[in-house]
Amino acid sequence: MKRSVQILAQMYTRLLSLYPQQYRAEYGEELQAVFSLLVNEAAQRGRFSVIRLGWREMRDMPGAVIREHRRERRKRKMETRTSILSTFEPGSWREWLAAMTLFLLLALGSLLSYLHITLPLWLNWGLFLVPLLMFALGLIKGLPRWFLPYTGVIGVPLSWALTTRGTIMGINTRGGVVGSLLRWTDRQFFALLRPSASDPWIVRAVYGAGELWLVLLGIAAFTVLIVAACRPLRPFYLRLRDDWTLLSFGLYGAMVMAVLMAFDDYPHPHKQLYIFVASLILVAGAWVYLRSAHLWQRALALFGGITLSMAVAATGRAILYANPLLWPPAARGYTWQSEALCTVFLWGWLVAVVMTPALLALLPRPDKSLQAG
Repeated sequence: MKRSVQILAQMYTRLLSLYPQQYRAEYGEELQAVFSLLVNEAAQRGRFSVIRLGWREMRDMPGAVIREHRRERRKRKMETRTSILSTFEPGSWREWLAAMTLFLLLALGSLLSYLHITLPLWLNWGLFLVPLLMFALGLIKGLPRWFLPYTGVIGVPLSWALTTRGTIMGINTRGGVVGSLLRWTDRQFFALLRPSASDPWIVRAVYGAGELWLVLLGIAAFTVLIVAACRPLRPFYLRLRDDWTLLSFGLYGAMVMAVLMAFDDYPHPHKQLYIFVASLILVAGAWVYLRSAHLWQRALALFGGITLSMAVAATGRAILYANPLLWPPAARGYTWQSEALCTVFLWGWLVAVVMTPALLALLPRPDKSLQAG
């Protein structure tokens, strides 16, 4: 009988190793002590009681082991989510200022233009070069969070060059291998979508408002693939995987160009007031983004910045176009309603492009902690 009790106790000790490590550290000794007490009591009642106790423990242990592993897994998942949220700390005033410089320059330029204040040529060039210098500084600093909006600004001219064809960094996008590749992508992705001259105006307007931004989203996706494949940039890719709203924040920087393009055909100085208000809204959206701890709050901040700034642009275009002193009726080819509607189309495309990565961030996350290292 004593030999059977020892064998059963040894088997139980070994089977305890199936439990999660943290569970064994907390309850292992207690479980062994309770089991030893139960075995000794069963031995006093006879061999059959010992066998029945052993059978009961062997029968119940697999379910208990699976249950504890599931509990440990849920615990790790909650800790992972908490750690991911904690990594998005509210931005300092330096980070906020570095990220806001892009939008503040737009606000400053539009305000000076509205007040008819002309800056010296060298200062104008200096303000123009600031975003490029900030972009270069962000590359040197290891792609910090404030750097991301500047990538959106850089991406818009590249997207424009790809959609209109031309020479980009010495590469002719009309001919050669690159031109052939772009013509192939046109046939694959845009041939079915591109409207003809016989299509209704609204179809051509919707497509025209979105082609540039679809290409920008494609450039962003291609860049992410390159970053993921490049080992030195792997930590940055893991940061994006932890929070896809960072990619949306980068695309949010393209709103600077979107606001300017919304008033591209409006020569009136009065448009600068609307650009100024829209740029301040973009500043507010970026500030809320950098101060928000939750994914849905950050996504909502970007959505609010896009929506409100485009609402100002739509209102401004409608008011300016409807004013006979600013836009003579004889020179109008459309109505103020159609001008506002074009801005609504632009808003729809911007929301779709900028918010697509943020929607990925709101999807259920895999049970795996991704560390930037």
